[in-house]
Amino acid sequence: MTRKARSPLTVRRSATGYVLHDPALVRLAGIEAVPLPFTPEASGAEVLAHLRRLNPHRDVRFEHDAPHPSSPASGANRQVGEASDIPHPPCA
Repeated sequence: MTRKARSPLTVRRSATGYVLHDPALVRLAGIEAVPLPFTPEASGAEVLAHLRRLNPHRDVRFEHDAPHPSSPASGANRQVGEASDIPHPPCA
């Protein structure tokens, strides 16, 4: 039996701290974003480390670090070791 890969958990900064987006929660319960118990002063690395400890089998990343799988920026069609020639705008 083939196991389906889970969608990544994505985190974004909000005015009040951080929120989590889980495609499974959207699909199953219609919940778009879950507030996380971190203040805006918390570092992104701290938030990611916490979520990765709680979800060791899931890919956890910031929303702006997650290109769409079909976009050239994702590297989905790139050969191993081939550099991307697509410029990335700086994250705000």
